This record gives sequence, structure tokens and C-alpha cells, in this order.
Amino acid sequence: MPAHASRKKHGYFHFIDPLRPPPDSGRFGRLAAIVTECATWFFSSPNFDRAGEPVEIESRSVDDLAEAVDGAHRLLRENGAKVHPVVAGEIVPEDSRGYLLVDLFCSRYARREKAFSLKLRSGRAINQRQLLCGMALHQCEQAASAATKGDARAVCDLMQDLTELVCEIRRALDREAGSSVAARKARQRHATHYRLRSHACELYDKREWPSARNAARRLFHEVQAQSVKEGAPLSEDGAEDTVYRWFRAHRKSARARQT
Repeated sequence: MPAHASRKKHGYFHFIDPLRPPPDSGRFGRLAAIVTECATWFFSSPNFDRAGEPVEIESRSVDDLAEAVDGAHRLLRENGAKVHPVVAGEIVPEDSRGYLLVDLFCSRYARREKAFSLKLRSGRAINQRQLLCGMALHQCEQAASAATKGDARAVCDLMQDLTELVCEIRRALDREAGSSVAARKARQRHATHYRLRSHACELYDKREWPSARNAARRLFHEVQAQSVKEGAPLSEDGAEDTVYRWFRAHRKSARARQT
């Protein structure tokens, strides 16, 4: 059975898939870039040597992401904000839950409270930056829903909310992994590779493969061509090994979901 057959659509995400960010040329335009950036930094740790690479969680789970969104809503309610998880297709007028979450963390910082941490049922611990990424992806979904319904006001309100979230996410990344131009460019490349990896896994899922190595050997030229289009070309020498590592992790994650 192809890996994608075991995937389930979570209640939070219908118009966007954080595990498979849409292309910039798709129906939601440059919203896709925000989805990619926020998904990348929910599933990746930027705590890396300046000359090294970010560490990505191999088993990417929408359940982890949904639990983070629930955690963000719970944190807001505990601090007096009247917010609730948005059901599929619902549009909340003047939705500002992203701004409220940013404001809450700024207040915590001003009060010198300890760093935020939340342990998920999977055993993974997430921090403030990852909770903000989860909320941003939630708001991306609502913006996509509002755009589909033709609600221009809601789209504008949500994009303003997303601006607050993305700016705070980038400040958190600067604190964690450095604010130099080189560090920021490295993070941009990593976000682009997240989308490229998602594209590669879509190609992989279209058929059965005897092994991840066989799939990498057959598909790496196509993936490499896509990397050139994305503006982050894989090297001629290491492309096949890179694609092999992506497929191996993808197979492992798919098998874990099946069991």
C-alpha cells in the first residue's frame, strides 16, 4: 500500500496540508510560503552549529501539530482570552488569536517567567517558537478557508494576524540560532528544502518501490530539476544520497503511522 494511503486528514486542516505545503503558483499564492516556513520550524530544531544544518524531526505528525494548536488555545484561555478551536469551515470575525498569543509571550518575557515548554503525547517537547508556528499554521488554514468563501475582510484580518505571528517566530529563531545574515539565509534554504522534500515524497507515493534506495535512484533527477526551479539546487554529487535519506525517513514515518 502506498505510504499516502494511510494518511488521515486531521480536523484542523482541510485546505492546506502542513506536511505537503502547496506551491507558490497554487490557488493560495504566497500564503504557501508562510505555510512552508511555519511547518519547517515546527518540525525542525534550529539549535545547530553555525556551519551545520538544522535538525529535522524525522517523524512529522499532524497529530503533534494539532495537539500544539490545542495547547495554544488552552494557554490563551488560562490567561483570560476568549478563544476556541475553530471547527471546519468556520470563520471567526476579526480573529486575533495569533496576536493574543504573541502578546501573551511578550508579557511572560517582561515578567521574566521561565521558558515555555509543552510535552506532547508522542513524547516530543515543544517550545514557544514551535507553539507560535502551530498557531500560524492554524491561521493559514483559516485564511485559506476565508479566501475560498470569498470573505475578503476575514482574509485581511487573518493576514494581519499572521504578520504578527511570523515576525515573532523569526525573532525566536534569531534568539535560538543567531541573527546574522548567513544564519538567516541558511534557514531560508532549509525552509525551501522542506517544500522540496514534500514534493519528492509526493513522487514517491505515486507507486510502490522495492526500496528507498531504488526510488532515490529512479527519481533523483526529477527532484533535482525541481530544486533548480525552487532556487535551491541540490548538488550534482550528493543529490541521490539526499533524496535517499528523505525517502528512508518517509518510509519509516509511514510505517509508524500504519502501526
